[in-house]
Amino acid sequence: MLAFDGYAVSDAGSWGGVNEDHVLMDTGAGLFAVADGMGGRPGGETASRLAVETFARLVAQVDRTERDHDRLRKIADETNRAVRTLGESDVALSGTGTTFSALLLDASGGTVVHVGDSRILRFRNGALTQLTSDHTVEAEYRRHASAAAEPLNPRIGSMLARALGAQETVDPEILDVDLRSGDVFLLATDGVAKVLAPAALESLLGSGDGGESAEAICVRLIHAVRARNPVDDATVGVVTVCEAGSPSIVAA
Repeated sequence: MLAFDGYAVSDAGSWGGVNEDHVLMDTGAGLFAVADGMGGRPGGETASRLAVETFARLVAQVDRTERDHDRLRKIADETNRAVRTLGESDVALSGTGTTFSALLLDASGGTVVHVGDSRILRFRNGALTQLTSDHTVEAEYRRHASAAAEPLNPRIGSMLARALGAQETVDPEILDVDLRSGDVFLLATDGVAKVLAPAALESLLGSGDGGESAEAICVRLIHAVRARNPVDDATVGVVTVCEAGSPSIVAA
């Protein structure tokens, strides 16, 4: 049986505000999630926390055998409504929203539920693969434009095209992932991507001895992030997959 070990660190950026990221590492439930409150909007830290807590509560009410794409989409819809209601119920929080990326794991496999530009990546056999798509204006534009299309203004391109709470409905990216012993999953807000390119992350993930705990890997990554003094909040969550019975591992 496969089992999982999770660990996360979240740092406020040098911009001087409240950390608007929120992260959950629940190995017992097999649920790992990260959310990043929309920058420049009020109550981002409240929106990100509400999104993670709402999703976790709703998922806990559903048997693992019934967590198909349709049910997870409904849960994402309810989470979106909760965040949107937050912004509508308090003038001070009007326009609030958040990214949201969740990884649900059990012994049979995993599922990703994703909205926004936080990322879930998998490190396997020395190679790092981004599993989620970036839901920014630039990324959405690139997916539908020709290869020769002119790039967008960076200020416009970096804006979120999808986020929880931004609109009445949400279109989450939901995909299944296979699991192998030795896999390492990385959940990261865009504050990490802004200072560590995929090649740098891959090198850092590959620099261990292959049997490290999630905590050891996470600490190495967050030290590399801190060394670059990120302006934005930066959250790193690491989930390792191994055979049940390994030290510090919780079986699903």
